[in-house]
Amino acid sequence: MSSKQLSQERYQTVVNDANIAVLLLDGKGDLLDANKKAEELTGYSAKELIGMNIERLDSGASLFDRVTSTQNESQREQYFICDTSFRCKNGTLIPVEIRGSLTAYDAKEVSLLIVTDITEQKKTEQALRVSKDWAEHIFRLVPSAIFTVDLKGKITSFNKQAEEITGYSAAEVMGKTCTLFALAPCSTKCGLFQCELDEPIIGKICKIRRKDGELITASKNLDLLRDEQGNIVGGVESFEDITRRKLAEEALKASEQRYRTLAEAAHDMIFILDRDGYVTYVNSCAAQSLGLKRDDVVGRAIRELFPPEAAERQKTNLDKVFESGESFYSEETMTSSRGELWIGTRLTPISDEAGKISAVLGISRDITERKKSEEMIKYMAYYDSLTDLPNRMFFTEQLNSAITLAQRNQEMLAVIFLDLDNFKTVNDTLGHCAGDQLLQDVSGRLKACLRESDFIARFGGDEFVLLLTQIDRAKDASQVAQKIFEAVKPPFDLDGHEFQITTSIGVSLYPNDGQDARFLLKNADAALYRAKEQGRNNHQFYSPSQAVKAS
Repeated sequence: MSSKQLSQERYQTVVNDANIAVLLLDGKGDLLDANKKAEELTGYSAKELIGMNIERLDSGASLFDRVTSTQNESQREQYFICDTSFRCKNGTLIPVEIRGSLTAYDAKEVSLLIVTDITEQKKTEQALRVSKDWAEHIFRLVPSAIFTVDLKGKITSFNKQAEEITGYSAAEVMGKTCTLFALAPCSTKCGLFQCELDEPIIGKICKIRRKDGELITASKNLDLLRDEQGNIVGGVESFEDITRRKLAEEALKASEQRYRTLAEAAHDMIFILDRDGYVTYVNSCAAQSLGLKRDDVVGRAIRELFPPEAAERQKTNLDKVFESGESFYSEETMTSSRGELWIGTRLTPISDEAGKISAVLGISRDITERKKSEEMIKYMAYYDSLTDLPNRMFFTEQLNSAITLAQRNQEMLAVIFLDLDNFKTVNDTLGHCAGDQLLQDVSGRLKACLRESDFIARFGGDEFVLLLTQIDRAKDASQVAQKIFEAVKPPFDLDGHEFQITTSIGVSLYPNDGQDARFLLKNADAALYRAKEQGRNNHQFYSPSQAVKAS
């Protein structure tokens, strides 16, 4: 504002209608006038302000010095601008901008001050300073390498991490382009930022050549730098050395490929299941066992691939592994195009990096032949190869179990010990083959005499033993003995020769004649000895006196 004469009338018209605070100041710093906006700004009324010295409002105590310097002859046609803080009536400080100049008012030379509240501006400036500080801290402390470039692609900043990764110091790269260390496709002539980007480039894999010539793999991010008007002024790029990670990933990939190759070559059925029982991997052998292609198996649930009962068992086994974190082995039958097979399956938990079970690896093997071998071994251990009857060991186990049950239920048992009278004559006259045939035929007739709950075994030679369970009296055993006599009475056809034979039978009863298998068998044998003494072809029950004679 110039120092031309202002009339009081003109001043009042302009100032009172102004939307800014206006103060008039004399040469001593005392206020001559204040408009309504000045009242609102300071909290004082115009009456309170008039006569007040400006230093009372000015918390910086330097405003009056600026005013007096402007009143010097050399500065008379100029105005000044300064920032200070006004202390309001309520004691609060508000930042203000002062624009002042000399003018004439009522024939007096006064200072005209235009006061603007710059609180919001100061907040913005403070926020910008904080933001800048944050940016500088991040630039220095972030573990990634960061550098900025101008519109010509020349590096304008280069943080410590960038120095460590590239081997170049900031001084060496300042003003140069990133082609100094970045190889295509990492660097696109350092001018990519000059193009409008829909979004930042994130995680682009590139190669960087260190100062010492070493090549490293990096993951880079790139974004544009813009000014307040949105104009592109440069670019910012960050990158991190992922060489070890890439090597580890490649090693893992190679390892996975090796194991996948082994899995495909394996004759075992190999598969991976998630927690819900869905197949996430299956090898060719497993797919073929289901009669499906691999692509038709992956992604499907157990319940879609197996009958309901089998699927439920497998899902139960899967849940056990997830809950316990331990391997689980099971064996079960499975129907396939080759018939019924025995399959042995081991489920093993697979844990993620956090140690949480994420999936289960299953390896199934056809164990049908092994099962057949086991059954054969078991058969040889428990059955007589000539007659297919249980042998002595099997009978003894069954007798012990029956005694335990009978003791619990307070029931009676009978052990029948028999042999064929004059069996040696068959071997001597007709030969051992005829003797073997006779034993087989006798076995068939003896089995026909038994109830479903009874048990028969061949003890060796021409000796047979029967176990009768669920009997109420000794007479029940006598009835079975009579059935045996009747069964062996008809002649046997031995290679075209008719041959008749009789049998002698000894019987011991539980619990009267023994409390365990050894005594029951021993006493039944003693009763058999007594039957032989009585002329054969009869049955005898055990009595204590027989034990003395048998010994």
